[in-house]
Amino acid sequence: MNGQNGSRARALTTVSVLALATLLSAAEDTPERAQAKKLHQEAQRAGELWTIVQLEDWAEAHDLKLRPALPGLTVHGRVQMAFPEPIYDFADRGADVAVLTSSRCHLVAGDGRPLALPVHLPFLPDIRAWSTDDHHVAIASRTRNADLTWEALVASLPLPGATPNFVRRWKIEVSDYIHSAAISDDGSAVMVGLTRQLPKVAAIYSAQVVLGDVMIGYPDLYAPLAIGRRGAWLCAHNATGWILGVGAKRLPIDLWVAGGGVAVVRTKVDKGTQLLAVGPDGVTTPFDPGIGMGPDTQLLSIGRWLVVASGHGALAPPSVDLLGKTIPGGQPQPPTIALFRWSDLAVNSAAPATQVIASPLAVASTAARSLWLWRGNETLLLDLSADVPVERPFLTMDTPVVAVYDGLHRIIVAMEGGTWSVQDTAKRELWRGKADSLSACARDWAVAMRGGDKPEPFAVRLAVDAKDRLDVPIGLETAGPWRFSIDYPGATGLCVLADGSWRRFLLPSGELAATGGTKVRPPVLDQRPDYPGRFVRTHARLLDKATAEAIPPMENLQPIDAQRRGRSLLILDRQGTVFSCGSRGDCSLLGTAPGAVQLAQIPQMRDALVIVDANNKPLAGFTAKGTLS
Repeated sequence: MNGQNGSRARALTTVSVLALATLLSAAEDTPERAQAKKLHQEAQRAGELWTIVQLEDWAEAHDLKLRPALPGLTVHGRVQMAFPEPIYDFADRGADVAVLTSSRCHLVAGDGRPLALPVHLPFLPDIRAWSTDDHHVAIASRTRNADLTWEALVASLPLPGATPNFVRRWKIEVSDYIHSAAISDDGSAVMVGLTRQLPKVAAIYSAQVVLGDVMIGYPDLYAPLAIGRRGAWLCAHNATGWILGVGAKRLPIDLWVAGGGVAVVRTKVDKGTQLLAVGPDGVTTPFDPGIGMGPDTQLLSIGRWLVVASGHGALAPPSVDLLGKTIPGGQPQPPTIALFRWSDLAVNSAAPATQVIASPLAVASTAARSLWLWRGNETLLLDLSADVPVERPFLTMDTPVVAVYDGLHRIIVAMEGGTWSVQDTAKRELWRGKADSLSACARDWAVAMRGGDKPEPFAVRLAVDAKDRLDVPIGLETAGPWRFSIDYPGATGLCVLADGSWRRFLLPSGELAATGGTKVRPPVLDQRPDYPGRFVRTHARLLDKATAEAIPPMENLQPIDAQRRGRSLLILDRQGTVFSCGSRGDCSLLGTAPGAVQLAQIPQMRDALVIVDANNKPLAGFTAKGTLS
C-alpha cells in the first residue's frame, strides 16, 4: 500500500507540475504578450529604441521576460504614453490610440503598450485631419526650398501602415498658407484650404482637392468640411456659408455630417428643410431618419455610426403599428436618437435605423465613441466603437434619473426632485445636493444655481470625503445669464462674466477680489479644451484623465534639460521642477523654479551650475548639499 501511495503521490505531483506549466504557458501565449514579444524583435531589427524601451517597461510590469536590448539601461520617469517628441495630435479609437508627433505616428494600446512600429512622417504635421473612423489621417504643411521658392505638402496616411496612400507637393507663393484640411474615409482624397495674405489687400481664399497625382482647384471655396471618396462630393465653406458640392453644382446647407464615404446634409426647401443623403458616387437622394425632427436637430458621426438626434419640439412622423395599421403622426415626440450604420448607408441610402432610442443626445467626454443613456434609476454608456452598439451599465442611483452629462472628466447626474450628484469616472461621489442646475468648472469645482426665478449661484467644492466639500455663495448684483470659469494656475478664483463685465471671487472664501469691464481684461481663464476620450495631451505625454491628478511628479516627467553633477543626474522639467536621480533610477525632488528653461554654467559665477530663464537670467542655484537655493 505504501508503495502504491508513493507512486500515486509522485503521479499527482507530476500532473500538478504539468498543469502549472500548462497554465504558465497559456499566460505566456496571451495575444497581448505574444504581440509584445514579436514587436520587441521587430523593433530591435528596425533600431526603434523608444519602442524597445516602452515594450521592456510594459513587460516588466506584466511579468513577461524579454531579453533586454540595452542591458544596464536606467529609465527615469514613466515611459508608457510618453513619446520622444512633442505630440501634435492624437485619436482615441477605443481599442487603441493613434498619436502624431513631430516626425512619427505611433499606435499604442490604452495601457501604453506599442502595437506597431512607428511610421515615419514625410514632413512636419502642421495641419492634421482624421477620417471619420480615424483609420486614415491627412497631414499638410509648407516648406521653403533651397532656391527660396515655396511648396505646399499634403499626405494621406493609413493607420496602421508604413506606406502613405500618397504624398503630393506643389509650388505656392510665399504668401500662401494652408489653414485646414479634410480627408475621405478611405484616404483616397484630401481637401486643403489655403489663404493668400498680401499687404493692404483682403485675404484670398481657395481650396485644393488632392487625389494622389490629380489635383483640382476650387477658387470659390474657403475651407474644407468633409470630402467623399475620390472627391465624388465635398462639403465646404464659401462666401455665403456651408455648401454641398458635387461637380460644378453648389447646394447651400445648414447641417452636415459625413462617414463611410457618405454624407447627410440638411438644406432649405419651400416648406421648411429637408435631409439629403449623398452616396459614395455623389448621387443625392432624400434621407428619411424615421423620426421627427425638431428645431435643434443634430447630426453626428461617432465611430462607425451616424447619430441623428431629433432635439426638442419634434412631432412624430406617420408610422405603421405591429398590426399593419397606419398611425397618422403629428403627436409630440420626446427627444429621440436614431442610429444608422455608415456601412449600411454606403450600400443603400434608404437603409432604416438600426436602433431608435427615446433619449436626449448626451455625448460622453469621459469615454471614447460613447453616449450617455438613462432609464429609471440606471445610468449607462452606449459604446459605438464597434459594428454593434453595446450598453455598459455605469451607476445605479437611489432616485430616478432625469439627465446625465459630463465635463472636465466629471459625470453630473440630475435626479427627480431637484437632487444632483457629481461622480468621478471611478464611480465615487464628489458632491450631492439640491439645485436648479449644475455645471462643472474644474476638476474640483462646480457651480450650482438655486432660487428658481431669482437664481443664486453657489461655487461647489467637489471632494470624495464629504467633510471636504463646500457650498460657497457667490454674490452677484448683475442679472444673468452668466458665464463661469475657474482661473488658473491653482484654481484660486471663480471668474464670472455677464453683460460685458466680469467679477472675480476668491475660492474657497467667496470674497469679491476684482472687477472689470470690456476695457480691462479678466484674469487668465482656464481655456483647456475637454475633448471626448480617455486622455489629455501634455506636450510629449498622454495622461489618463481619470488618474492624471494622482500621478506623482516624477512619473509625469517632461524633461527639457539634464546635466550630470557628480554621480547624480539633474533633470529640469517643463514645469520648472528639478529632480536629482541616481544610477539605479531613484529620484528626489529638489524644488521648482517657475519660468526655467535650461541648466547652465555661468562664467561670471565661476562656472557654477544654475537654472536660467529664456533671457539667460539665473533663477536658482544649488547649495553645497545639492538642494535648490
